[in-house]
Amino acid sequence: MNCPFCDKENMRELVLFESKFTVVAMNPFPATKAHLLVVSKEHVGSITELSDEQCSDLFILAKKVASIIKEHLCPKGMNIFFNEGPIAGQTIEHVHLHVIPRNNGDGLKNFKRKAGERQLLREDDREMLKRIFA
Repeated sequence: MNCPFCDKENMRELVLFESKFTVVAMNPFPATKAHLLVVSKEHVGSITELSDEQCSDLFILAKKVASIIKEHLCPKGMNIFFNEGPIAGQTIEHVHLHVIPRNNGDGLKNFKRKAGERQLLREDDREMLKRIFA
């Protein structure tokens, strides 16, 4: 396995704190100041492979990280997300959340559509979603 999150030597200097199922680590390639990673201790590629307890722990730590960053760095906003699958931008096949503090002029772009690109939810999509979540 060639996973940087599973490589204890690689993670040694990056980990800030941990819980039973999750570690919080500095990103060695941060998009902004204090861009942190909330990483599952279990090597799985998809959030659907985590137990409910592991998933809860991941999000509880993400909330804690966001609170600490807000208190000490006072960013104007924050992106908290994960990528799943290469088409979504996942480059390391190991579940992890990004916590990225945002400020004016930080050089990052948002996931916004251009003006006029918004589309209403299609009726067939609405029905499909109702059906699969019934």
